[in-house]
Amino acid sequence: MKKFFGKKAVIEAFKQNELSEVYYVSYFDELKEFKSKNIKLNKVNKKFFDKYEVVHQNILGIAKESSLTIHTDFDSFIEKINNLNTDKKIILVLDEIQDPGNFGAICRTSKSFQVAGIIFKKNNQIQINETVIKTSLGTVNYLNFLKVNNLSEVLNKLKKENYWTVCTALDEKSIPLSKFKTDINKLVVIVGNENKGVSELIKKDSDFIVKIEMDSSVQSLNVSVSTAIILYYLTHCL
Repeated sequence: MKKFFGKKAVIEAFKQNELSEVYYVSYFDELKEFKSKNIKLNKVNKKFFDKYEVVHQNILGIAKESSLTIHTDFDSFIEKINNLNTDKKIILVLDEIQDPGNFGAICRTSKSFQVAGIIFKKNNQIQINETVIKTSLGTVNYLNFLKVNNLSEVLNKLKKENYWTVCTALDEKSIPLSKFKTDINKLVVIVGNENKGVSELIKKDSDFIVKIEMDSSVQSLNVSVSTAIILYYLTHCL
């Protein structure tokens, strides 16, 4: 049973027609609209929320039957991607992201820029949990996910599907993002761990390595911020 914690996440789930039920402590204006759409409303006391460790603002939404799709088979995943009616297809690969807030924010960004799918590892990677869902404001329900054991293997498979890989790294050989030009319409964007960045093996096998130009006094950007900048550039500036 999927849950939405906090007012913003619950309202977003309602807008996306994903909400079936709401638990709340104090009245808020949107409840009137929820009721008009036959959303079940449950007024509870604060103790009801004691069992939840995430930030909830004393508001909990229950989703309709889940539409979250997490593939574990590459063929079914790529078939769904290939069937999307878009001129440019971008697949995002997460190389051991650890923070659920970053994962959730990346999902929101991916939905905003029409990312075709997100690939992440089964191990050494935060999984899609309640915090990720809350931070994503429910956008996880509208994305295609592939969970894999080995990123290198799946990247090789994507290359056979005529995808080109773009890795993000602050290396001397990295191309400044503003100077990266391509007319390729099938791209894989790889973003790395909050501390280690993209692994050397994946970096070595990438077709392009890009970096975001910024003030020299700043060593790096948060991974969710840099992902947003890169996706905006690839979808709006090329």
